[in-house]
Amino acid sequence: MEVDKDARTWATICHLSALIRLVGVPLGNILGPLVVWLAKRRENEFVDDQGKEALNFQITFTFCEIVLFILIFILAFGAPLHYQPFSILPVIFLPAMLIMMALSILNIGLVIKAAIRSNEGISYRYPFTLRMLSRWTRPKRSSSNKPTGQLDPPSNLCNFYKLFFLNY
Repeated sequence: MEVDKDARTWATICHLSALIRLVGVPLGNILGPLVVWLAKRRENEFVDDQGKEALNFQITFTFCEIVLFILIFILAFGAPLHYQPFSILPVIFLPAMLIMMALSILNIGLVIKAAIRSNEGISYRYPFTLRMLSRWTRPKRSSSNKPTGQLDPPSNLCNFYKLFFLNY
Protein backbone atom coordinates (compact mmCIF):
# COMPACT_ATOMS: atom_id res chain seq x y z
CA MET A 1 0.00 0.00 0.00
CA GLU A 2 1.44 3.32 -1.07
CA VAL A 3 1.22 6.20 1.41
CA ASP A 4 0.95 9.72 -0.02
CA LYS A 5 3.64 12.31 0.68
CA ASP A 6 1.43 14.52 2.85
CA ALA A 7 0.59 11.62 5.19
CA ARG A 8 4.25 10.61 5.42
CA THR A 9 5.23 14.19 6.26
CA TRP A 10 2.65 14.52 9.03
CA ALA A 11 3.54 11.11 10.48
CA THR A 12 7.20 12.17 10.54
CA ILE A 13 6.30 15.45 12.23
CA CYS A 14 4.24 13.52 14.76
CA HIS A 15 7.25 11.39 15.73
CA LEU A 16 9.72 14.30 15.74
CA SER A 17 7.43 16.53 17.78
CA ALA A 18 8.31 14.38 20.80
CA LEU A 19 11.72 16.04 20.75
CA ILE A 20 10.11 19.30 21.92
CA ARG A 21 10.96 18.08 25.39
CA LEU A 22 14.63 18.71 24.67
CA VAL A 23 14.04 22.47 24.53
CA GLY A 24 12.57 22.44 28.03
CA VAL A 25 8.82 22.03 27.54
CA PRO A 26 7.51 19.92 30.44
CA LEU A 27 5.80 16.81 29.08
CA GLY A 28 6.57 18.07 25.58
CA ASN A 29 7.32 14.50 24.53
CA ILE A 30 3.61 13.74 25.04
CA LEU A 31 2.08 17.09 24.12
CA GLY A 32 3.87 17.39 20.76
CA PRO A 33 2.62 14.09 19.27
CA LEU A 34 -0.78 14.60 20.92
CA VAL A 35 -1.34 17.97 19.21
CA VAL A 36 -0.25 16.67 15.79
CA TRP A 37 -2.27 13.46 16.17
CA LEU A 38 -5.45 15.27 17.25
CA ALA A 39 -5.12 17.74 14.37
CA LYS A 40 -4.44 15.23 11.57
CA ARG A 41 -5.78 11.82 12.67
CA ARG A 42 -9.03 12.02 10.71
CA GLU A 43 -7.35 13.00 7.45
CA ASN A 44 -5.28 9.86 6.93
CA GLU A 45 -5.15 6.39 8.47
CA PHE A 46 -1.34 6.29 8.33
CA VAL A 47 -1.07 9.51 10.36
CA ASP A 48 -3.63 8.14 12.82
CA ASP A 49 -1.66 4.90 13.24
CA GLN A 50 1.74 6.55 13.63
CA GLY A 51 0.34 9.24 15.93
CA LYS A 52 -1.05 6.58 18.26
CA GLU A 53 2.25 4.72 18.16
CA ALA A 54 4.24 7.85 19.02
CA LEU A 55 1.85 8.74 21.84
CA ASN A 56 1.89 5.21 23.26
CA PHE A 57 5.68 5.13 23.31
CA GLN A 58 6.04 8.56 24.89
CA ILE A 59 3.43 7.76 27.56
CA THR A 60 5.23 4.49 28.32
CA PHE A 61 8.58 6.27 28.43
CA THR A 62 7.27 8.97 30.77
CA PHE A 63 5.71 6.34 33.03
CA CYS A 64 9.06 4.52 33.24
CA GLU A 65 10.84 7.78 34.07
CA ILE A 66 8.37 8.58 36.85
CA VAL A 67 8.71 5.10 38.36
CA LEU A 68 12.50 5.34 38.20
CA PHE A 69 12.45 8.79 39.80
CA ILE A 70 10.23 7.55 42.65
CA LEU A 71 12.56 4.59 43.22
CA ILE A 72 15.59 6.89 43.28
CA PHE A 73 13.85 9.21 45.73
CA ILE A 74 12.89 6.34 48.06
CA LEU A 75 16.36 4.81 47.93
CA ALA A 76 18.19 8.09 48.27
CA PHE A 77 16.21 9.52 51.15
CA GLY A 78 14.91 6.36 52.80
CA ALA A 79 18.17 4.42 53.06
CA PRO A 80 20.22 7.14 54.84
CA LEU A 81 17.76 7.11 57.73
CA HIS A 82 19.06 3.71 58.75
CA TYR A 83 22.72 4.39 58.05
CA GLN A 84 25.00 7.39 58.16
CA PRO A 85 23.19 10.36 56.69
CA PHE A 86 23.91 10.99 53.01
CA SER A 87 26.79 8.53 52.82
CA ILE A 88 24.90 6.34 50.37
CA LEU A 89 23.67 9.14 48.06
CA PRO A 90 26.58 8.96 45.56
CA VAL A 91 26.17 5.19 45.30
CA ILE A 92 22.52 5.62 44.34
CA PHE A 93 22.62 8.79 42.26
CA LEU A 94 25.45 7.92 39.89
CA PRO A 95 23.92 4.68 38.51
CA ALA A 96 20.46 6.22 38.54
CA MET A 97 21.58 9.25 36.55
CA LEU A 98 23.41 7.01 34.08
CA ILE A 99 20.25 4.94 33.62
CA MET A 100 18.13 8.07 33.10
CA MET A 101 20.62 9.45 30.55
CA ALA A 102 20.68 6.10 28.73
CA LEU A 103 16.88 6.09 28.60
CA SER A 104 16.84 9.62 27.18
CA ILE A 105 19.40 8.72 24.52
CA LEU A 106 17.40 5.59 23.66
CA ASN A 107 14.25 7.70 23.37
CA ILE A 108 15.94 10.16 20.99
CA GLY A 109 17.36 7.35 18.87
CA LEU A 110 14.05 5.51 18.59
CA VAL A 111 12.18 8.71 17.75
CA ILE A 112 14.62 9.49 14.94
CA LYS A 113 14.40 5.90 13.65
CA ALA A 114 10.58 6.07 13.71
CA ALA A 115 10.61 9.40 11.87
CA ILE A 116 12.87 8.00 9.15
CA ARG A 117 10.66 4.94 8.72
CA SER A 118 7.49 7.04 8.64
CA ASN A 119 9.01 9.31 6.02
CA GLU A 120 9.64 6.21 3.91
CA GLY A 121 5.97 5.23 4.30
CA ILE A 122 6.71 2.26 6.56
CA SER A 123 4.54 1.81 9.64
CA TYR A 124 6.95 1.75 12.60
CA ARG A 125 6.36 -0.02 15.92
CA TYR A 126 8.35 1.07 18.96
CA PRO A 127 9.74 -1.74 21.13
CA PHE A 128 8.71 -2.14 24.80
CA THR A 129 5.57 -0.04 24.36
CA LEU A 130 2.25 -0.35 26.15
CA ARG A 131 -0.24 0.22 23.35
CA MET A 132 -3.02 1.94 25.27
CA LEU A 133 -4.49 3.96 22.39
CA SER A 134 -4.44 1.27 19.72
CA ARG A 135 -7.95 -0.14 20.06
CA TRP A 136 -9.82 2.17 22.41
CA THR A 137 -9.81 5.16 20.09
CA ARG A 138 -11.04 3.47 16.91
CA PRO A 139 -14.85 3.38 16.55
CA LYS A 140 -16.46 0.10 15.52
CA ARG A 141 -17.80 -0.07 12.00
CA SER A 142 -21.09 -1.64 11.06
CA SER A 143 -21.67 -3.74 7.96
CA SER A 144 -22.35 -0.56 5.99
CA ASN A 145 -18.85 0.67 6.97
CA LYS A 146 -20.23 3.65 8.93
CA PRO A 147 -19.08 4.31 12.49
CA THR A 148 -21.56 3.11 15.13
CA GLY A 149 -20.18 5.29 17.92
CA GLN A 150 -19.19 2.32 20.08
CA LEU A 151 -15.58 1.68 20.99
CA ASP A 152 -13.86 -1.66 20.80
CA PRO A 153 -13.32 -3.40 24.14
CA PRO A 154 -9.90 -3.05 25.77
CA SER A 155 -8.57 -6.24 24.23
CA ASN A 156 -4.95 -5.18 24.76
CA LEU A 157 -5.38 -5.61 28.50
CA CYS A 158 -7.00 -9.00 27.94
CA ASN A 159 -4.16 -10.06 25.64
CA PHE A 160 -1.63 -8.87 28.23
CA TYR A 161 -3.35 -10.99 30.85
CA LYS A 162 -3.42 -14.04 28.57
CA LEU A 163 0.21 -13.61 27.54
CA PHE A 164 1.67 -13.25 31.01
CA PHE A 165 -0.65 -15.18 33.31
CA LEU A 166 -2.23 -17.99 31.35
CA ASN A 167 0.91 -19.26 29.65
CA TYR A 168 2.70 -20.11 32.90
